[in-house]
Amino acid sequence: MMDPKSLLLAAATGCASAVGYYSWQKAVKPFAKNTYFDLKQIAMGMKIFKKSQEILVSKDNFISVFDKTLSLYPNKTMLIFEGKHYTYDYVNKMASRVGNYMLSCGMKQGDVVAIYLTNSPQFIWTILGLIRVGLIPSLLNFNVQGQGLVHCIKVCEPVCIIADSDPNMQRNLQHVYPELNNIPVYIIQTYDIFYPPLEISWTDFDDILAKSSDAQIDPAIANSIGSLKCAMYIYTSGTTGLPKPCILTHVKCRMICVLAGLLQITHHDIIYNTLPFYHTSGLLLGMFLNIYAGTTTVVKRKFSASTFWDDIEKYNATVVLYIGELCRFVLAQHNKNKKISHKVRLMYGNGLGIDIWETFQKTFRIPNIYELYGATEGNCFLINFQNRCGAVGRLSPLLNRLNPAKMFLVKYDLDACQPLRNSEGRCIPVEIGEAGLLLGKVVPEHDIPLYKGKKEMSDAKFVFNVMEEGDKYFNTGDLLYSDNDYFLYFKDRIGDTFRWKGENISTLDVANVIRSLDFIEDANVYGVKVPGHGGRAGMASLKLYDGINMTNERFRKIYDYCKRNLISHAVPLFLRIQDNMELSGTFKQQKKKLQEEGFDPSVVTDSLYYIDHSMQTYLPLTENMFKNINFKKSKL
Repeated sequence: MMDPKSLLLAAATGCASAVGYYSWQKAVKPFAKNTYFDLKQIAMGMKIFKKSQEILVSKDNFISVFDKTLSLYPNKTMLIFEGKHYTYDYVNKMASRVGNYMLSCGMKQGDVVAIYLTNSPQFIWTILGLIRVGLIPSLLNFNVQGQGLVHCIKVCEPVCIIADSDPNMQRNLQHVYPELNNIPVYIIQTYDIFYPPLEISWTDFDDILAKSSDAQIDPAIANSIGSLKCAMYIYTSGTTGLPKPCILTHVKCRMICVLAGLLQITHHDIIYNTLPFYHTSGLLLGMFLNIYAGTTTVVKRKFSASTFWDDIEKYNATVVLYIGELCRFVLAQHNKNKKISHKVRLMYGNGLGIDIWETFQKTFRIPNIYELYGATEGNCFLINFQNRCGAVGRLSPLLNRLNPAKMFLVKYDLDACQPLRNSEGRCIPVEIGEAGLLLGKVVPEHDIPLYKGKKEMSDAKFVFNVMEEGDKYFNTGDLLYSDNDYFLYFKDRIGDTFRWKGENISTLDVANVIRSLDFIEDANVYGVKVPGHGGRAGMASLKLYDGINMTNERFRKIYDYCKRNLISHAVPLFLRIQDNMELSGTFKQQKKKLQEEGFDPSVVTDSLYYIDHSMQTYLPLTENMFKNINFKKSKL
């Protein structure tokens, strides 16, 4: 039997061990792990810090990036498109033809040119030529049509339009051309088949360029363009209203390029890029970053899941640019019996859902996936370069404290659509695991307008007096949450925007189109979750004018009208007919309850309908059809 003294010593030893283990698990181990992550972030950050400082000091524009790569690799293949190879030198000469012609027409720095083109080499050398002489390309979504197209053209006030020869795109432009005050239109042939201009007043731009000089443009012209000048407009749906032209400065374009260092992309890589060039992802994170690194880029006119791996194997691609829906489509298309051989060492992009991340990575043997987070007009940028499944980046409290452009996740009132405030009027940071609105501090030297247009448009995206009196933060409109290691994960979008198949959809934009139909009094548009799909599918709750009933003809009219006036992904997939619209105390439409009820016939007592593309109309949503959609037996 153990004596009391020994028993006491054993108990003390056991207690100390328990305390030590608890301290290790709860304090020392997390501290050590987070210190490791912090040091790794610092090491990665130092790789681009010097280059970033050089950019800020030099005040050069983006053309300097292209010219440097051109001097290093003039005869290297810059683009591969539909089997054809285009060198850096060839692209430069075509860009010079574009720039020289525009100068000969008397165009001046700051003039805007609307670009309505599909992905193609012509897209790249056209915008490079415009940027070199100080013109501002305004990049239109090639899916936009109807009144959306009219708005996007008029709001940027272009001196001319350069449009694709694609017959459907020409027809879209032709339908609205009477509303565009005879703006000159140039048609670029991007197909092997010649498609002549549909309007007699429109000009074949290829014929123009064939006669234009490819002589080097006077470097003094490009040198006179400051780094803070607008390089281009890229449209963003924002949280309310119609698409807005977002201002992309030269310095922002250059800063995005240095991410090549973080991504470890070099001139030895071959990049596979199927993302549209009218988006920040496809153009800036894709082509511009690739130009900076001196890579060869395989360009696709449009994404195809069925040819995805065949193309990658054919062109020996080593890096792939993605958005989440691309990965989802590729995984769904995969034939397990087909052997896939590739040399891909890295995929980078944004929106890869946590539900398919590991399956995708293991199925296709992708060594590294770097998930990025950012907004075209925003100042919040995150990158997950540690293969942490589902994370969009990491927000270390220590490193955030040292960062002048701090970021915070704050509590948010979904009903009031405003950050919650404490008794002192300041925003309230969320706890670990709690979803919060991501805000990014605006530093004075980078406090410039976000959009072309009235100042109020930009001010609507800011939150003031967030952490202290007088501060100013960019409102991302996104809800994120963090884990114990401070990795951040995307939760949802807030307000009047949702994401579906890689597109940000403005609910107000869609509602305004539907409301213009003469039998609809009001429309409330929102996104709903659909099993097996990322983002949210569009749904519209409709109130008809008194005495009006829905008929087959009216359902077809909604379908036809939306298809003509909205991009395809913005067309509502579900309809709900309501007798009355619920409004808040400030007369705002209530969306939260409608989103929660979704399109389940067992929950919703109102009449529900789903889109049927084969019939080109909307049909009653039965319990059986609801089950088919949920189990992916019916395609949306």
